[in-house]
Amino acid sequence: MQIDRQSLIYGAIGAGVVILAVLAYVLSSSGNSQTGSSGNANIAEAGEIEGDMVMGDPNAPITVIEYASMTCAHCAAFHEQTFPELKKNYIDTGKVRMIFREYPLDDLATAASMLARCAKEDSQKFSMLSLLFKTQREWVAGEKQPVERLSTVVRQAGMGRADVDACLDNKDVFAEIKRFKGTGEEKFEIRSTPTFIINGNKHAGALSFETFESILKPLLPDAS
Repeated sequence: MQIDRQSLIYGAIGAGVVILAVLAYVLSSSGNSQTGSSGNANIAEAGEIEGDMVMGDPNAPITVIEYASMTCAHCAAFHEQTFPELKKNYIDTGKVRMIFREYPLDDLATAASMLARCAKEDSQKFSMLSLLFKTQREWVAGEKQPVERLSTVVRQAGMGRADVDACLDNKDVFAEIKRFKGTGEEKFEIRSTPTFIINGNKHAGALSFETFESILKPLLPDAS
């Protein structure tokens, strides 16, 4: 997929343009992906892979893998409206293991994903994801430049501007996010966000909690 290298650089100046221009350049020069022939046959093999952000009991009977873009409004709606109930009723009770994987739809989403990835522990990463989704409207658009908007938001999580710049310049973090997106495209045929793989079955869209329950309940060991 060819990404317009100008998508994040609009009007940006100073350090922000340097950092995000690098992201745009790498994406535009190496972002073309080839869809594998295995396709949906591999969805049944969906499970935790190296680098996954994981929440919940590793022995939970249900595994939910979410592919999301940080700039996706439907993803933000899911995390604001559905995820709290899902966490309370299924993740915290040991019924669901939740795995989050990045599928950035643009360079700004990649930058936001990198900031979440730079947190040390999975719990901190999920907290950063929650913060970024909750404040999505603040940093997706506004008068300030993209890096400034993101810096203002993540300051609430204790990440200063120097930390932001260092994170966005981290090639390893960028490569990890690119790898997750590539895996989603090539192995699981992810094409939109959010998309969920629930015990090997793919479901697209910002599912309501009621819809999630209708999918999850029959998968529980004590389901009648």
